[in-house]
Amino acid sequence: MGKKYELVLQDTLTLDGVILYRIKAVKDFQVGKRQVKAGDLGGYLQSESNLSQTSTCFVFDQAVVFGDAHVKDEAVVEGQAQVFDQAEVSDSAHITGQSRVFGHAKLSEQVQILDQAQVYGYADLSDAALIKGESHIYDKAQISDHAVISGQSEVFNFVEVKDDAQIEDSQIHGHAEVSGQARVSGSKIYGNVLLTAKVRINGQRLYGEEVYRN
Repeated sequence: MGKKYELVLQDTLTLDGVILYRIKAVKDFQVGKRQVKAGDLGGYLQSESNLSQTSTCFVFDQAVVFGDAHVKDEAVVEGQAQVFDQAEVSDSAHITGQSRVFGHAKLSEQVQILDQAQVYGYADLSDAALIKGESHIYDKAQISDHAVISGQSEVFNFVEVKDDAQIEDSQIHGHAEVSGQARVSGSKIYGNVLLTAKVRINGQRLYGEEVYRN
């Protein structure tokens, strides 16, 4: 199949003491809705190990990927996004804005990370999960299905958010689980709390082992 991009050794960027190199496409291909032409300049990498030469993944704009981070499959990193440490971005995951993905975080399938969101630690995001705003997802949190985390939310420890759950401007930690069509706004949830079905939580502080359904 051959290479799809090369490093432009004369076009560099130094970030945290690490020299990164601009990439340039050497063949035409399409990733998602974006068409890449031979000669198009992309974002910056520390080395070719950061971005697979196979399939159609690409790094655009001023985005950077460095350290031992790896982007593969049909994933896209664009805007001013940063992916570093041992983070792994695969399938059709999309990282944009000024977002940051680092640590040992794993993003797969159709996950989207937008705005100034940050995903790190051992967080595992899959399916069509959407993280936006200034949200932070970290530790061993798992976000999946069509879950949406927005605003200035913070989801960490062993929390699981799935199904069509939506969390806005809230802090959720411990072993809490948010699922179904639950909506959480401006709240603090911790312990082993389970929020599911169509429950609506607004401006509350919940803890313990309670189950909230409607």
